[in-house]
Amino acid sequence: MQHAMWRAHDGQKRVVGVRLTSTEGMGLGWVVSGAHDHIPMLLSKSGAIGGFMTYVAIAPNRKLGIFVAVNRVNFAMLDEIQKSVGALAAELSAADK
Repeated sequence: MQHAMWRAHDGQKRVVGVRLTSTEGMGLGWVVSGAHDHIPMLLSKSGAIGGFMTYVAIAPNRKLGIFVAVNRVNFAMLDEIQKSVGALAAELSAADK
């Protein structure tokens, strides 16, 4: 799979529902986060509708995908979900080696 960003990160801190502080850019609505602190390169996307929200992160180089669904819309918890998914991706990637 070839990785190409559509729009490079320009220092923007936040878009509603998306944390951009450790990302490199976006491609087709997916946030691209480069590898850092033992976390592999991740492609991620979040969304919310009808009383629930979702977050998916894919580490194509590690053949790893993580999906989270929550039965309420609370964007304040999205930062913690993203941090937890990053930590889980790092843990699973280390176990895979």
